[in-house]
Amino acid sequence: MTDLPSLWSHEPHKILRFRPGDRLADIDADASPGFTGDKGDAAAVLAERSERFAGLQELLHANGRAGDNRSVLLVLQGMDTAGKGGIVTHVVGAGNPMGIRYTSFGKPTAEERAHHFLWRINKAVPAAGQIGVFDRSHYEDVLVVRVHSLVPRAQWEPRYDEINTFESELVEAGTTLVKVAMFVSLDEQKRRLAQRLERPDKHWKYNPGDLDERALWPAYQEAYQAVLDRTSTDYAPWYVLPCDRKWYSRLAVTELLIEALKSLDMSWPAADFDVEAEKRRLAQA
Repeated sequence: MTDLPSLWSHEPHKILRFRPGDRLADIDADASPGFTGDKGDAAAVLAERSERFAGLQELLHANGRAGDNRSVLLVLQGMDTAGKGGIVTHVVGAGNPMGIRYTSFGKPTAEERAHHFLWRINKAVPAAGQIGVFDRSHYEDVLVVRVHSLVPRAQWEPRYDEINTFESELVEAGTTLVKVAMFVSLDEQKRRLAQRLERPDKHWKYNPGDLDERALWPAYQEAYQAVLDRTSTDYAPWYVLPCDRKWYSRLAVTELLIEALKSLDMSWPAADFDVEAEKRRLAQA
C-alpha cells in the first residue's frame, strides 16, 4: 500500500532508478517521468508532500536521539545549473535544521589533497538520526578529476571500487543512500546562465568557469556514464533525474526521500519515564 499522490502514475524510486544498459544519450531532460500533472499542480503537491517529509524526518531525528543508529544520505551530483541548490532549499529545507547536515564539496583544500580522496567525505557523513546532504560529493573524484586529467588514470580508475566499498560500509553501518544524478539540457543550462547574468542578485551564483565546463560536456557525459554503470548497486542505486523542469525535480526528490524514510519502518520512541507520574507532577506544579 502506498501513500503516493494520485498524480504519480509510477513510483519515482522505481521509474527513475538507473538500470544496466541505460544510456545518458537517451535522457530527455525536459521530461517528467511518472508524473501526470503539470507545473500548475506542482505547488500544491509539493506543499502536501513536504509536510509528509518533515514528519518522517522528525521521526528519524527522534529515533536517533533514542539510540537508533540509522541515518539517510542524499547525494546530489550534477552539472552547474542542474538545480542542486534548489533541491536543498525547497525540498530538504522543509525539514527541521536540527536533523539536517549539509555539506558542499568544492575544490579540495591543500589539507584535503594531502589525504585520501575519501578523507573529507568521511568527515561529513550524517550522524545517527540525521539526513545528510552532499551538494556534489565523492563522485567529483571520478568526474572532474577524470575530465580534467588532474591525476593519472591509474590513480582515479580504482576509485570506482573504493567508492562502492565505502558506500557498502555506510549501508552496513545504518545509512540509507539516495543518490541523485541530475541532468539539465545544454539549452536550458544556457538559459539559466543567461538569467544569472541579467540579474544582479544572481551574479554571485555565476562562475565564468561554468562556460569552460559546458564546452566539455561530451567528456562529462562519458564520465557520468561510467559512474552510473560502475557505482549503481543494489545497496546504493542511482536515480537519474531530468532537471529542465525545476518543479518536477523537486517533487521527485521529495518522493525519493519519503520512500527512503518510510523504508526504515520507524515508530515513535517509547518514553523512558513514567508518563502518568509526570502528568500528576505537572498538574501539581
